[in-house]
Amino acid sequence: MPKRKTLDPLEVRRRVKEEVAASSDKTLRLRGSGDAVKIPKKDWRWFGNAGHFIAGQWCRFHLCTQIGSHLISTVGEYVHPRHGKGTELGGAHWLKKNWPGEEIGFNRFYETMVFEVGPPCTAEGCNCGLPALASAEELDFKGYKTAEEATAGHLAMCKKWADL
Repeated sequence: MPKRKTLDPLEVRRRVKEEVAASSDKTLRLRGSGDAVKIPKKDWRWFGNAGHFIAGQWCRFHLCTQIGSHLISTVGEYVHPRHGKGTELGGAHWLKKNWPGEEIGFNRFYETMVFEVGPPCTAEGCNCGLPALASAEELDFKGYKTAEEATAGHLAMCKKWADL
């Protein structure tokens, strides 16, 4: 995996503030600006990667959305590589027999967490834009037992953080 180029988090915040100030959509505001924060869905950024969890690359379920200066990440259906015996097909067979995978935390198979965003990925050959986490400290959290709950929970968390 290519290394991500990193920017200073203060530089990222400065750039976000400049984008907000230049935006024609006056409903977009940053926390602490004194105005209500409202980020319309059209300004949400969706990514196809897990946005958190040290074993996120082994989660078959992942939703990741950037809303302003926050990243909402949902993961689940965790299949540790030992179960697949080194192959994706082996992992798929194990998951079919052990649905929905291993718990990723106490009494949950899926989880959503919210983080402050860091600099976006600009790695050569990737440049996906998925932001790094500014800090490993989560701002919000919810755990789930099913994919249906996780999907609904992710969208509810996105709405909550878009409407702050």
